[in-house]
Amino acid sequence: MPVSESKMSDIGSTERRKPSIIVIVMLIGLALASAILAIYFGTKKHEQFSPAPYVEMEVIVDGTVESFTDPVKASMVEQVATVLAISSTAVGLTVEPASVRLSFIVTLSSEEEATAAAAILSAAVSTEQSASTFLSTPDLNVTVESIAKAPTTVTVPGGGHVNVGGGHANNGIRRLHAVVERLPALEELAKTVDLDELWKGTPRQGGNVLSRETCAANVLPQSLRLDRVDWNTFGEPMGEWLRRYDPDAIARPNCLGRDAEERAKWYEAAFHSSCDRPSMVWTDDDSNRSHFTDEMHNGAPAVLGLDPAILDYCKTIAGDDVDAPLPSDDFWRHDSTSTRALKCPESIGCKDGGSVSLLESNLLDACTRANRNILRVSALHQKKLAWDMCHNTEWVICAARGALPHQGQTIQFAVPPSRIDPADQDAYRTYRANILRWSAHYEIDTISWTFYEVELCILTLLCDNHEQMWTLERGQPFKCKVSDDGHERLRQAFESALA
Repeated sequence: MPVSESKMSDIGSTERRKPSIIVIVMLIGLALASAILAIYFGTKKHEQFSPAPYVEMEVIVDGTVESFTDPVKASMVEQVATVLAISSTAVGLTVEPASVRLSFIVTLSSEEEATAAAAILSAAVSTEQSASTFLSTPDLNVTVESIAKAPTTVTVPGGGHVNVGGGHANNGIRRLHAVVERLPALEELAKTVDLDELWKGTPRQGGNVLSRETCAANVLPQSLRLDRVDWNTFGEPMGEWLRRYDPDAIARPNCLGRDAEERAKWYEAAFHSSCDRPSMVWTDDDSNRSHFTDEMHNGAPAVLGLDPAILDYCKTIAGDDVDAPLPSDDFWRHDSTSTRALKCPESIGCKDGGSVSLLESNLLDACTRANRNILRVSALHQKKLAWDMCHNTEWVICAARGALPHQGQTIQFAVPPSRIDPADQDAYRTYRANILRWSAHYEIDTISWTFYEVELCILTLLCDNHEQMWTLERGQPFKCKVSDDGHERLRQAFESALA
């Protein structure tokens, strides 16, 4: 039954005077205009994005937080942008109190450009005196006391949803933990999409819903192209999941199979699977048998939706008092003082303590306590079980069959399916791409909208009664009517998309 309307209809200073309390985080994105135009408006519109290499540099300075006024920050941004011959509009700057440390991160489009940028910055900050001169502005003379880290090139593994927290996996890539002022990709998304509509627990009135035709002709083909790093995993060795995101990763066939005959075997296995593959995985101990599902009891519906909504829904069922942080919450800017900030669960810990690990640990903890099946596989400190889009597809098929551990036949949606408007697909794809272009080192795709869209399409094609999904409220049970016709619809949609 739906959760009570009052709760679930919508998801709902210290003196700074010491001179040794500054951290400045600067993030600078560089991309050639021609490449951007090709990606968005030309023949390369659907190519895979990969996080770029970057240069990081840290200096210890004297000063106060109040000294870094908007004009000072603007001047520092312009100085860094000018010396690297990039636009100042691509530079973000945040001032935070912590250990008198200025941390710069310069994101570039290739390893060669990153190496060149590191050389330029190394010359500019070769000594404390030259660094002081370089960082000083007309409104503030900066005194560099020491260079904590010389400009260093860092190559980030990239591809798919690496560094964006997407899908149902955490790849454990390094992420900044300093508070940032803004999430530029999310801000850009909010200009074209009403994000508040996503979190409403009632069915959307009017507008488009996902049709079988749209799923077969648009959604699945686009996912197979743009999410191919997580589809093309055939023959991937155990324990090498994260290597698929390396820039020089081995090209592999689609996980469904290398040809029609192999794919036919995959479909047959998925449609009749025992559904005992662990889908709630935190450490290697969960790889053979998940201790999370072992703690559940009968009547544990499968829950699908967007990550913040799934977490909020499970927290509510479990009786937690504090709501989950929505994507606009300060927690996702790495501000642990937010009233909705996620805490480290005592039951399982939170690995590196980063925002993705906190999200994953809270999802697994809260949904276990709520007796709800979810798909969440952590890759950080876990190498025995991999997640890919075939695992994702198989899990949704199992949920449709009511065959997950203790499931009891039904599915519940933390976000009503009607809230997913297929007209917003390009906006969310652009959002994910913008994270990789602008802010991959501190902003993550907390929404994972495109993955939920694929899951809904699988159900739309598979379930004979899929029309019922569009009238459901949050938490209202749905029992999919699966038939041989549904199996064939899904199979044909994949085969057509792969052709």
